[in-house]
Amino acid sequence: MKRTSAMLLAIAVAAIGCKKQEAAQPPPEQKPVAQEPAKEPPKEEPPKPLTGEELAKWYADCWTRYNDHKWDEFALCYADDVTSTQAGMPPLQGKGQAVDLGAKAYAAAFPDGKGEVQLTLVNGRQIVGVVLFRGTHSAPLKTPAGEIPATNKKVGYLIFHKISANDKNQVEKEWWFVDQPTIMAQLGLSKQPARPALEQGWPERPVIIAKDDDAERKNAEIHKASYETFNKHDKALFGLYADDVVVSDQSAPADFKGKKAAGAFLEGLWKGFSDLKIEPLEVWGAGDYTVGIGHVTGTNDGAVPAFGIKKKTGKTVDFTLAEIAKWENGKIKALWPFLNSMEMATQLGLMPPPGAAPAAGTEEGKPDEKKDEKKDEKKGAKKEKGK
Repeated sequence: MKRTSAMLLAIAVAAIGCKKQEAAQPPPEQKPVAQEPAKEPPKEEPPKPLTGEELAKWYADCWTRYNDHKWDEFALCYADDVTSTQAGMPPLQGKGQAVDLGAKAYAAAFPDGKGEVQLTLVNGRQIVGVVLFRGTHSAPLKTPAGEIPATNKKVGYLIFHKISANDKNQVEKEWWFVDQPTIMAQLGLSKQPARPALEQGWPERPVIIAKDDDAERKNAEIHKASYETFNKHDKALFGLYADDVVVSDQSAPADFKGKKAAGAFLEGLWKGFSDLKIEPLEVWGAGDYTVGIGHVTGTNDGAVPAFGIKKKTGKTVDFTLAEIAKWENGKIKALWPFLNSMEMATQLGLMPPPGAAPAAGTEEGKPDEKKDEKKDEKKGAKKEKGK
């Protein structure tokens, strides 16, 4: 038994020694597990700039979104930093102002209002639309001059709308030319002569994409050169008009039909503004059409019967004019000038600026009670004579 116990003890001691040796040995080297490289999220491809035809369709779609009051979709038409400028008004900066203070505010005043594109011209990233807006003023209209209560009258007028699209196919700049006095007259808020509300659009609504060919460039060159002739007050300008030209100045009560009528109107302007001139800001062509935008300045130093100016005011004018010309055989067959004549009228002192109280006795202000009393006295005197 003693021998057996000694052997067991020796075996136990040997086992402990082996374990110590095993513990003293360093663990086997572990190879790092290969990790797959992190995958980068797929890059979003920037939208490709639309072609001319695609831009025209996109432009029409944006108007449809406005007409349907799909404001979230309509807002996608605008860049975040868009500048929206209406002639004679402070510009709206940013998508929020352009959509909320511009489009949505106007739609609120004319809930049934629709913008119908009558003509679309595309040249590069520039688009010009002639748009017929029709609707009923059935809710208050907010303006820089204050809120106009609903008149429940219908309006129908043409707008010159120009946009510049960025490479993401969004509006980065837009310009509106709308004649405010015409709208006021259609709403019954002014008795000044103005175009009645249009009830029908154009029978044809062409979409023209610029080809940048010789014919377009030639028309644009002639259009641009015509401003120099205008600034000289040279009647040679009338030679650009076709004999049956129609000039549809949207601030005038009616069209000027024929070369003679168009020329007489310009001569009247030159007599009333001896230094009247137009500085061209941009001129380009698309098919048989040209677009011109110019800076107009001049001093009223004579009568202008067409504007109701019987004697000079001595005041200066400074505003922007847009126009579209349609050419045929090297002559202007039709011309559409667009401006906000309120700019000229306020600068000449013919009407108060936006936000100013109208003078008593004017058509825009309260009736002059003294004048009314005198009229009543005269009527009474006539009745007495008649007895």
